[in-house]
Amino acid sequence: MTDTSSPTAPAETPLLGDFAAAMHSKYVAKDGHKATKRMILIVPALLLSVGIGLGAAARAGLPPAWASAVTGTLAALIAGFVGWAVGVAFRTDPLRNVDWKTADTYEEELTAGLHPDARAVLARAQKQVARLLPAADRVHLYSADGLPKHACTLDTTGCDCARMRVNAAVMPNRRHPVILVGDRLLGEPAALAYVLAHEVNHVRRPWLLVYQLLQIVTLAGWLVMGLILPLHDLVVVAPVVWAATMTMHWVNELAADYAARTAGRDAARAFWTMLRAARPTRTGLSRLTGGVMAVLAPTHPPVALRAALADRIAHRTLP
Repeated sequence: MTDTSSPTAPAETPLLGDFAAAMHSKYVAKDGHKATKRMILIVPALLLSVGIGLGAAARAGLPPAWASAVTGTLAALIAGFVGWAVGVAFRTDPLRNVDWKTADTYEEELTAGLHPDARAVLARAQKQVARLLPAADRVHLYSADGLPKHACTLDTTGCDCARMRVNAAVMPNRRHPVILVGDRLLGEPAALAYVLAHEVNHVRRPWLLVYQLLQIVTLAGWLVMGLILPLHDLVVVAPVVWAATMTMHWVNELAADYAARTAGRDAARAFWTMLRAARPTRTGLSRLTGGVMAVLAPTHPPVALRAALADRIAHRTLP
Protein backbone atom coordinates (compact mmCIF):
# COMPACT_ATOMS: atom_id res chain seq x y z
CA MET A 1 0.00 0.00 0.00
CA THR A 2 1.30 3.39 -0.94
CA ASP A 3 1.97 5.76 1.95
CA THR A 4 -0.19 8.81 1.32
CA SER A 5 0.92 10.73 4.41
CA SER A 6 2.63 14.03 3.85
CA PRO A 7 6.41 14.08 4.17
CA THR A 8 7.84 15.75 7.20
CA ALA A 9 8.17 19.45 6.45
CA PRO A 10 11.64 20.93 6.86
CA ALA A 11 12.16 23.19 9.86
CA GLU A 12 11.12 26.70 8.95
CA THR A 13 13.65 29.51 9.08
CA PRO A 14 12.60 32.06 11.70
CA LEU A 15 10.93 35.02 10.03
CA LEU A 16 12.94 38.20 10.09
CA GLY A 17 11.20 41.34 11.25
CA ASP A 18 10.57 44.63 9.52
CA PHE A 19 13.05 47.36 10.45
CA ALA A 20 10.50 50.17 10.89
CA ALA A 21 8.21 48.00 13.04
CA ALA A 22 11.13 46.92 15.24
CA MET A 23 12.34 50.49 15.69
CA HIS A 24 8.84 51.65 16.56
CA SER A 25 8.60 48.93 19.19
CA LYS A 26 12.01 49.73 20.66
CA TYR A 27 12.08 53.50 20.49
CA VAL A 28 8.54 54.86 20.21
CA ALA A 29 6.20 52.35 21.88
CA LYS A 30 8.51 51.87 24.88
CA ASP A 31 9.59 55.52 24.77
CA GLY A 32 13.27 54.68 25.10
CA HIS A 33 14.29 58.30 25.64
CA LYS A 34 12.01 58.83 28.64
CA ALA A 35 12.79 55.39 30.07
CA THR A 36 16.51 56.09 29.93
CA LYS A 37 16.08 59.35 31.83
CA ARG A 38 14.04 57.60 34.51
CA MET A 39 16.70 54.90 34.83
CA ILE A 40 19.39 57.51 35.46
CA LEU A 41 17.54 58.56 38.61
CA ILE A 42 15.83 55.35 39.74
CA VAL A 43 18.54 52.71 39.26
CA PRO A 44 21.22 54.42 41.42
CA ALA A 45 18.64 55.03 44.17
CA LEU A 46 17.56 51.38 44.09
CA LEU A 47 21.13 50.08 44.09
CA LEU A 48 22.08 52.35 46.95
CA SER A 49 19.02 51.33 48.97
CA VAL A 50 19.64 47.62 48.40
CA GLY A 51 23.28 48.05 49.34
CA ILE A 52 22.43 49.91 52.55
CA GLY A 53 19.92 47.27 53.60
CA LEU A 54 22.14 44.31 52.83
CA GLY A 55 25.22 45.93 54.32
CA ALA A 56 23.42 46.82 57.55
CA ALA A 57 21.96 43.31 57.84
CA ALA A 58 25.33 41.68 57.24
CA ARG A 59 27.10 43.86 59.79
CA ALA A 60 24.42 43.68 62.46
CA GLY A 61 25.27 40.34 64.05
CA LEU A 62 28.53 39.27 62.39
CA PRO A 63 32.22 39.78 63.19
CA PRO A 64 33.90 42.35 60.86
CA ALA A 65 35.66 39.68 58.76
CA TRP A 66 32.45 37.70 58.23
CA ALA A 67 30.46 40.85 57.53
CA SER A 68 32.96 41.85 54.82
CA ALA A 69 32.81 38.37 53.27
CA VAL A 70 29.00 38.33 53.26
CA THR A 71 28.65 41.81 51.76
CA GLY A 72 31.27 40.99 49.11
CA THR A 73 29.40 37.81 48.18
CA LEU A 74 26.11 39.66 47.98
CA ALA A 75 27.69 42.28 45.73
CA ALA A 76 29.00 39.54 43.41
CA LEU A 77 25.57 37.88 43.26
CA ILE A 78 23.86 41.15 42.42
CA ALA A 79 26.47 41.87 39.74
CA GLY A 80 25.76 38.43 38.29
CA PHE A 81 22.04 39.18 38.26
CA VAL A 82 22.67 42.44 36.45
CA GLY A 83 24.72 40.58 33.85
CA TRP A 84 21.88 38.09 33.41
CA ALA A 85 19.37 40.93 33.00
CA VAL A 86 21.55 42.51 30.31
CA GLY A 87 21.66 39.18 28.49
CA VAL A 88 17.87 38.89 28.62
CA ALA A 89 17.51 42.42 27.28
CA PHE A 90 19.82 41.53 24.40
CA ARG A 91 17.90 38.36 23.52
CA THR A 92 14.55 40.18 23.55
CA ASP A 93 15.77 43.23 21.63
CA PRO A 94 13.32 43.88 18.73
CA LEU A 95 16.28 44.65 16.45
CA ARG A 96 17.94 41.27 16.99
CA ASN A 97 16.02 39.49 14.21
CA VAL A 98 15.48 42.33 11.78
CA ASP A 99 15.75 41.88 8.04
CA TRP A 100 18.16 44.75 7.41
CA LYS A 101 17.20 44.89 3.74
CA THR A 102 13.93 46.43 4.89
CA ALA A 103 15.99 49.19 6.49
CA ASP A 104 17.38 50.12 3.08
CA THR A 105 13.88 50.23 1.61
CA TYR A 106 12.68 52.32 4.54
CA GLU A 107 15.57 54.77 4.09
CA GLU A 108 14.79 55.24 0.40
CA GLU A 109 11.17 56.06 1.23
CA LEU A 110 12.17 58.36 4.11
CA THR A 111 14.63 60.45 2.10
CA ALA A 112 12.77 60.48 -1.23
CA GLY A 113 10.89 63.73 -0.62
CA LEU A 114 13.53 65.57 1.41
CA HIS A 115 15.30 68.74 0.37
CA PRO A 116 18.69 67.98 -1.23
CA ASP A 117 20.45 69.81 1.61
CA ALA A 118 18.80 67.57 4.19
CA ARG A 119 19.74 64.45 2.23
CA ALA A 120 23.33 65.67 2.03
CA VAL A 121 23.45 66.26 5.80
CA LEU A 122 22.10 62.77 6.50
CA ALA A 123 24.55 61.16 4.07
CA ARG A 124 27.47 63.02 5.66
CA ALA A 125 26.43 61.87 9.12
CA GLN A 126 26.15 58.28 7.92
CA LYS A 127 29.66 58.42 6.50
CA GLN A 128 31.04 59.90 9.72
CA VAL A 129 29.42 57.24 11.89
CA ALA A 130 30.61 54.49 9.53
CA ARG A 131 34.15 55.84 9.82
CA LEU A 132 33.91 55.88 13.64
CA LEU A 133 32.41 52.37 13.77
CA PRO A 134 34.42 50.47 11.14
CA ALA A 135 32.85 47.10 12.02
CA ALA A 136 29.42 48.33 10.92
CA ASP A 137 27.92 46.81 7.77
CA ARG A 138 25.81 49.90 7.17
CA VAL A 139 24.55 52.97 9.03
CA HIS A 140 20.77 53.19 8.91
CA LEU A 141 18.27 56.03 9.30
CA TYR A 142 15.01 56.11 11.24
CA SER A 143 12.48 58.83 11.96
CA ALA A 144 10.00 58.13 14.75
CA ASP A 145 6.55 57.28 13.42
CA GLY A 146 3.21 56.68 15.04
CA LEU A 147 3.54 59.71 17.31
CA PRO A 148 0.44 61.51 18.62
CA LYS A 149 -1.41 63.24 15.84
CA HIS A 150 -1.73 66.57 17.63
CA ALA A 151 0.95 69.13 16.99
CA CYS A 152 3.94 70.07 19.12
CA THR A 153 4.16 73.40 20.89
CA LEU A 154 5.76 74.57 17.68
CA ASP A 155 2.13 74.84 16.61
CA THR A 156 1.07 76.46 19.92
CA THR A 157 -0.46 73.27 21.38
CA GLY A 158 1.04 70.92 23.93
CA CYS A 159 2.77 67.69 22.94
CA ASP A 160 5.19 65.66 25.02
CA CYS A 161 6.52 64.01 21.87
CA ALA A 162 8.41 67.21 21.04
CA ARG A 163 11.68 65.75 22.27
CA MET A 164 11.43 63.07 19.56
CA ARG A 165 10.37 65.42 16.81
CA VAL A 166 13.14 68.02 17.12
CA ASN A 167 16.01 65.84 18.33
CA ALA A 168 18.29 63.14 17.03
CA ALA A 169 20.41 60.33 18.45
CA VAL A 170 22.81 57.62 17.33
CA MET A 171 22.30 54.03 18.44
CA PRO A 172 25.89 52.71 18.16
CA ASN A 173 25.08 49.09 17.36
CA ARG A 174 28.25 47.19 16.41
CA ARG A 175 26.99 45.91 13.04
CA HIS A 176 23.97 48.09 12.37
CA PRO A 177 24.14 51.54 14.00
CA VAL A 178 21.02 53.64 13.55
CA ILE A 179 20.70 57.41 13.33
CA LEU A 180 17.38 58.51 14.84
CA VAL A 181 16.07 61.78 13.44
CA GLY A 182 12.98 63.74 14.44
CA ASP A 183 10.60 64.51 11.60
CA ARG A 184 10.71 68.26 12.32
CA LEU A 185 14.46 68.31 11.84
CA LEU A 186 14.17 66.69 8.42
CA GLY A 187 12.54 69.89 7.18
CA GLU A 188 15.25 72.16 8.64
CA PRO A 189 18.63 71.28 7.06
CA ALA A 190 20.62 73.84 9.10
CA ALA A 191 19.28 72.67 12.47
CA LEU A 192 19.64 69.06 11.31
CA ALA A 193 23.33 69.64 10.53
CA TYR A 194 23.95 71.04 14.01
CA VAL A 195 22.16 68.24 15.88
CA LEU A 196 23.81 65.47 13.87
CA ALA A 197 27.24 67.03 14.34
CA HIS A 198 26.55 66.94 18.08
CA GLU A 199 25.33 63.33 18.06
CA VAL A 200 28.12 62.02 15.85
CA ASN A 201 30.60 63.44 18.35
CA HIS A 202 29.10 61.16 21.03
CA VAL A 203 30.14 58.15 18.96
CA ARG A 204 33.81 59.04 18.65
CA ARG A 205 36.28 56.51 19.98
CA PRO A 206 37.75 55.93 22.50
CA TRP A 207 35.47 58.39 24.33
CA LEU A 208 32.38 56.23 23.67
CA LEU A 209 33.99 53.20 25.30
CA VAL A 210 35.38 55.25 28.19
CA TYR A 211 32.00 56.90 28.79
CA GLN A 212 30.15 53.57 28.78
CA LEU A 213 32.72 52.06 31.14
CA LEU A 214 32.41 55.02 33.51
CA GLN A 215 28.63 54.59 33.58
CA ILE A 216 28.96 50.90 34.48
CA VAL A 217 31.54 51.62 37.16
CA THR A 218 29.41 54.41 38.60
CA LEU A 219 26.31 52.20 38.81
CA ALA A 220 28.31 49.45 40.49
CA GLY A 221 29.71 52.07 42.85
CA TRP A 222 26.23 52.93 44.20
CA LEU A 223 25.71 49.34 45.27
CA VAL A 224 29.20 48.97 46.72
CA MET A 225 28.87 52.23 48.66
CA GLY A 226 25.67 51.02 50.26
CA LEU A 227 27.21 47.68 51.16
CA ILE A 228 30.48 48.94 52.58
CA LEU A 229 30.12 52.48 53.91
CA PRO A 230 28.53 53.29 57.27
CA LEU A 231 25.60 55.67 57.08
CA HIS A 232 27.50 58.66 58.50
CA ASP A 233 30.10 58.32 55.72
CA LEU A 234 27.48 57.65 53.08
CA VAL A 235 25.69 60.96 53.60
CA VAL A 236 28.94 62.71 52.66
CA VAL A 237 30.21 60.44 49.87
CA ALA A 238 26.92 59.84 48.01
CA PRO A 239 26.25 63.51 47.11
CA VAL A 240 29.83 63.88 45.92
CA VAL A 241 29.55 60.82 43.67
CA TRP A 242 26.19 62.05 42.35
CA ALA A 243 27.64 65.48 41.56
CA ALA A 244 30.61 63.84 39.81
CA THR A 245 28.24 61.67 37.76
CA MET A 246 26.17 64.64 36.62
CA THR A 247 29.36 66.59 35.87
CA MET A 248 30.45 63.73 33.61
CA HIS A 249 27.16 63.99 31.72
CA TRP A 250 27.49 67.78 31.42
CA VAL A 251 31.06 67.57 30.14
CA ASN A 252 29.99 65.02 27.57
CA GLU A 253 27.14 67.20 26.31
CA LEU A 254 29.10 70.46 26.24
CA ALA A 255 32.01 68.78 24.45
CA ALA A 256 29.57 67.60 21.78
CA ASP A 257 28.11 71.10 21.52
CA TYR A 258 31.61 72.46 21.02
CA ALA A 259 32.32 69.91 18.29
CA ALA A 260 29.06 70.84 16.56
CA ARG A 261 30.34 74.38 15.95
CA THR A 262 31.48 73.06 12.55
CA ALA A 263 27.85 73.39 11.45
CA GLY A 264 28.03 77.17 11.85
CA ARG A 265 26.46 79.81 14.05
CA ASP A 266 23.22 80.05 12.07
CA ALA A 267 22.71 76.30 12.35
CA ALA A 268 23.12 76.42 16.14
CA ARG A 269 20.69 79.33 16.43
CA ALA A 270 18.15 77.55 14.22
CA PHE A 271 18.19 74.46 16.40
CA TRP A 272 18.04 76.15 19.80
CA THR A 273 15.22 78.42 18.64
CA MET A 274 13.28 75.40 17.42
CA LEU A 275 13.93 73.43 20.62
CA ARG A 276 12.81 76.28 22.86
CA ALA A 277 9.58 76.59 20.90
CA ALA A 278 8.95 72.85 21.01
CA ARG A 279 9.43 72.30 24.73
CA PRO A 280 6.14 70.99 26.14
CA THR A 281 4.12 73.10 28.54
CA ARG A 282 3.91 71.27 31.87
CA THR A 283 1.02 71.66 34.29
CA GLY A 284 0.02 70.08 37.59
CA LEU A 285 1.79 66.86 38.57
CA SER A 286 3.75 66.80 35.30
CA ARG A 287 5.26 70.17 36.15
CA LEU A 288 6.22 68.96 39.64
CA THR A 289 7.80 65.70 38.46
CA GLY A 290 9.61 67.53 35.67
CA GLY A 291 11.07 69.99 38.18
CA VAL A 292 12.19 67.15 40.47
CA MET A 293 13.88 65.35 37.58
CA ALA A 294 15.60 68.56 36.51
CA VAL A 295 17.10 68.95 39.99
CA LEU A 296 17.92 65.32 40.81
CA ALA A 297 18.96 64.11 37.36
CA PRO A 298 20.30 67.10 35.39
CA THR A 299 21.95 64.97 32.69
CA HIS A 300 21.92 67.92 30.27
CA PRO A 301 22.91 71.52 31.01
CA PRO A 302 20.06 74.06 30.86
CA VAL A 303 18.95 74.93 27.35
CA ALA A 304 19.61 78.65 27.92
CA LEU A 305 23.22 77.92 28.92
CA ARG A 306 23.86 75.62 25.99
CA ALA A 307 22.32 78.04 23.51
CA ALA A 308 24.42 80.94 24.82
CA LEU A 309 27.63 78.89 24.72
CA ALA A 310 26.85 77.61 21.24
CA ASP A 311 26.39 81.18 20.05
CA ARG A 312 29.79 82.19 21.47
CA ILE A 313 31.87 79.20 20.36
CA ALA A 314 30.57 79.44 16.81
CA HIS A 315 33.10 82.30 16.40
CA ARG A 316 36.03 80.03 17.30
CA THR A 317 38.47 79.17 14.56
CA LEU A 318 37.95 75.65 13.26
CA PRO A 319 40.90 73.24 13.47
